[in-house]
Formats: sequence, structure tokens, C-alpha cells
Amino acid sequence: MSVSRPLRTEARGVCPRRTDVGAVVGLLYTLLTLLRDEGATHVGCATDHVIRSFRNGLYPGYKTEAGVPVELLAQFPLAERAMEAMGLVVWPMVEFEADDALATAAARWDGAEGVERILDLHPDKDLANAFGARL
Repeated sequence: MSVSRPLRTEARGVCPRRTDVGAVVGLLYTLLTLLRDEGATHVGCATDHVIRSFRNGLYPGYKTEAGVPVELLAQFPLAERAMEAMGLVVWPMVEFEADDALATAAARWDGAEGVERILDLHPDKDLANAFGARL
């Protein structure tokens, strides 16, 4: 799961140090719902730990942190720690992107014995193509 979708939710929350944590609250709510209501048994979470990747050198104007609110950027490390605290697998991507990790996991487990379905909770439509027919 990429943190970008839940971190852009409208959930509001402020921790005692007056730090905005609303995006992390939204992320945790989404993950708890997935585990509780959808019956997920294996969850892998990928984050763009470092937003820039090797693609920035290949494609002028490729995504950067420009335009991302500082309050949201500040929540990325907390989101990673919160997912780990839930006992979920977290892949904090540095050289590659969260999309790359999620596509790799989907390719690895699609068709594996005992895997009934793979859920893609990432907003990237191109990534959805990597998940096959059982998405």
C-alpha cells in the first residue's frame, strides 16, 4: 500500500506536541478496516521513503516533493513507524518507488497457492495493471 492515498485523507488529528497526525490516523483507520472487515491475512506496505528516485535523472519534471505540504511530508516517517508497530510488513523504498515494490509483490504472489485475491489500495492506475485478473 502506498501511503500517498490514505495520507491525503481528510482525517484530522493532532498529537500532544501539536503536530498534525491526521494523515497517519486516516492511514491506520484504512489498514485496520482492511484487516478487520476485509479479512486480509497478509499486508505489505510500501512507502516512498525518499520521494526522488533514479527516474528523476531519466525524465525531466518527474515527481518530486515540490508542492507536497510540509505538514504531510512530516508524517511520512511516523506513518512508516505506525505500520511497523501494527506488525505489518513495510518496504521503505529509497532507490526505487513504492509502486515498484507493490508491483513486484503482486507479480510474486499472483497465482500462488492459497492466495485468493490481491488488493491494490494504491491510486496509481498504471500499477493496477501489474496485479493481473484477480485484482
